[in-house]
Amino acid sequence: MGNNEVKIVLWGIGNHANNNLIPAIHSSKRSNLYGCLTRNKDKLNQISENYKCKLWDNYQDMLNDPNIDAVFLSTPPALHYDQGMQILESGKHLFCEKPLTSNLELTIQLLRYAEKNNLAVCEGLMYQYHPQFSELRDLLLSNEVINIKTISSSFGIPKLSEPGYRTRKELGASCLFDVGIYPVSLIQSFFGNENIEIISVKKILNENNEFDISGTAHLVINSRINCFIDWGYNVSYRNEIDIWAENISLYSDRIFSKNKEYNPSIEIRDSNGNSSVRKIQAENHFKLMIEYFVEVIGSQEKIKDIHASALDLSKLMNNINKKLL
Repeated sequence: MGNNEVKIVLWGIGNHANNNLIPAIHSSKRSNLYGCLTRNKDKLNQISENYKCKLWDNYQDMLNDPNIDAVFLSTPPALHYDQGMQILESGKHLFCEKPLTSNLELTIQLLRYAEKNNLAVCEGLMYQYHPQFSELRDLLLSNEVINIKTISSSFGIPKLSEPGYRTRKELGASCLFDVGIYPVSLIQSFFGNENIEIISVKKILNENNEFDISGTAHLVINSRINCFIDWGYNVSYRNEIDIWAENISLYSDRIFSKNKEYNPSIEIRDSNGNSSVRKIQAENHFKLMIEYFVEVIGSQEKIKDIHASALDLSKLMNNINKKLL
């Protein structure tokens, strides 16, 4: 490994981390999978066989290692604030699986501490680093799309055989903060500098009324663009965005989650309904996300930008969640 690579430790090794994050960090030429932390002995043994990196089952020993540049936190949401603050207090940059926290005040505390100590905090919304997202955003900002009327976006996942924290309130179970954060962040990333009004929010709770398992929201941008978003657990898979404008309409499937071999496309229909397709190259958005994080921690300007985005998203999520309560 080169000396200029950013040394990253992954804290928490679930299926997502094992299948997506570890390979992304390991394969990037800009990062070094320096180590992994989990209390699961079997997973430590498996990682030891596949990757030459340091291994810990105790977070204090890991945080005391002065060679670590950053920690990617991939643990249940309810643990993010305490563990994230411990990472920052040890002088390491924090890359956190979404949501950063499920509480606006806790998010603000993390960001303030990081800013005072010249550290970066980044929230892991991988889809925003894929060329599919960039192409769609560029289209919306160009002269090709005139007078947007409606944006509809859905993200729903089937019943999982191993749902993990998603069925445990004490670990932060919430479909809004797990799945709904994707379409919410999509609207925030497109219109973060505009007036976003929350018209209505509806939710469905689990059978014991402990946490939300699906929801819908109606947002309006600058009193003129209707945004309808919905999210859910235990439903047939949907992962899409549909944009309806005065002169054109756009549709793209698998906007939020996709494997690295998937070739996305954007279907474009003119005012008469004639259709064309703009194809986009396949990319590993987890790897692209890691590589951007490496850029961020080397730039005070980019750190400020990414902190501002995290704060704006947390404010919008907080306002939507208050409507749910």
